[in-house]
Amino acid sequence: MPPFFDIGPGVHRQEWDGGDVTDVYASLYRGGPNYTYMEMPRDQRGFMWADRVTRDGQDIGVATSRGYSYYYRKMLSLAVIDAGRADIGGTVEVAWGNPGDPEKAIRARIAPAPYKPDHARGDLHAAV
Repeated sequence: MPPFFDIGPGVHRQEWDGGDVTDVYASLYRGGPNYTYMEMPRDQRGFMWADRVTRDGQDIGVATSRGYSYYYRKMLSLAVIDAGRADIGGTVEVAWGNPGDPEKAIRARIAPAPYKPDHARGDLHAAV
């Protein structure tokens, strides 16, 4: 990955593929090596994961702050992605796993951040 790339507007949200996330948990019940355990809804031990984000085999960013949202029923993360490749609705892969452990390529869809519309900043006089 180049030391600096254009992040444009900055942070994006990622929706992790449910089937890929489920496979991480299923690996804990299969014989042989398993993927790194994924805490739910998020890691509460103060760790900050930084996962490589790729598209077509090229590093294009970093995902962090992964957590499960019961409201949306999705595993979500924040990501800093190269502006030239941060197309909303586009797909990327997030590399999940500790160094030396089996790595799971998790498909993810790029979404805007903030993920949920912020109605708290609306015009309160408009309702009157």
